[in-house]
Amino acid sequence: MGLLDFLGSGKPKLAIDLGADSIKILQMEGTPGNYKLKNFTIEYLEEGFFSEGMVQDTLKVGEKIKDAMAQTGMKAKAIVTGVSGRSVIIKFIKLQNKPDQELDIDIKNEATTYIPFEISEVVMDYAKLGVDSTDQVDIMITAIKREDIETMNGFYSSINLAPGIVDVAPLAIFNALEANYDLEGDKSYALVNIGSSMTNLIMIDKGVPKFTRDIFNGGLNCTKFIERMRRLEFKDAEKFKKAQRENVGELYSIIGNPLGELVREISGTFEYVQGMNFSPLSRIYLCGGSALIPNLKDYFVNQFGIETELMNPFKKIDVIGSTIDTHYLEAIAPQLATGVGLAIRTITG
Repeated sequence: MGLLDFLGSGKPKLAIDLGADSIKILQMEGTPGNYKLKNFTIEYLEEGFFSEGMVQDTLKVGEKIKDAMAQTGMKAKAIVTGVSGRSVIIKFIKLQNKPDQELDIDIKNEATTYIPFEISEVVMDYAKLGVDSTDQVDIMITAIKREDIETMNGFYSSINLAPGIVDVAPLAIFNALEANYDLEGDKSYALVNIGSSMTNLIMIDKGVPKFTRDIFNGGLNCTKFIERMRRLEFKDAEKFKKAQRENVGELYSIIGNPLGELVREISGTFEYVQGMNFSPLSRIYLCGGSALIPNLKDYFVNQFGIETELMNPFKKIDVIGSTIDTHYLEAIAPQLATGVGLAIRTITG
């Protein structure tokens, strides 16, 4: 599923996923259904370099990207990148099915009801998700504030890159899931991307995303609790959070509070979509950097009573890059889900 060819700056060759705590750059090739990972890198950021979905320290983040590309030999002028957070609006609506030209007019008229900004202030796109037995079509409307697009474009221009495609993070994550897993059409799924400062929740029914929500709570809250309770520096608290251990009781006694808040937010969303005629929720997929917290999968099973799996965005993707450390890749794979979804767009357009 592809959307949001906002800028049209040429055929992208690389995907760049900018997050609150790291930059992920991926290079893929192949064809749909036969994707191949050629190269990737992760560069970690200091706290405050990137927040609220935008680069805060353009000089240092720009240098990080340029150095990472130079060290790995990845080259590009046009890239795919993603956005999420408060500048992104995603709405799902139903309309009477019509020829594309007439439907386009209806969607633009309806958009004024659902987008809390002047239409002139946003860049908008939409996708048809499917038509039901009553000839009603499910539509996903996506809009991003124009000023945020311009700010992002200015940042990349400063390092001689241009976003050929700007995608929204929830859709990119869904594309990565769809490329690697066989989603049954009579079931629904929850895709939970737990980042540093934000969690993307994507609810999937009958093979397509039908509801998304950004929860402004993530792994950073857990790190802050560890800092305070253990009196550690930030970097040491991060290491403590992700360290593998036989007994996780001490860890969860500290992070149980922020995780509990996140679970309550997710649970509320599950309850909300029950009224939307979704099929019974059959599985939760976890991804994002904070999905690497030890035993988080088991924690979700205990909290929700639903089968939960750490998403592997390379499950059906061949790794062909000769310099890629496959053991390292396997260890951090859930952290690269958004990047994989963005990289798929370098192939599918």
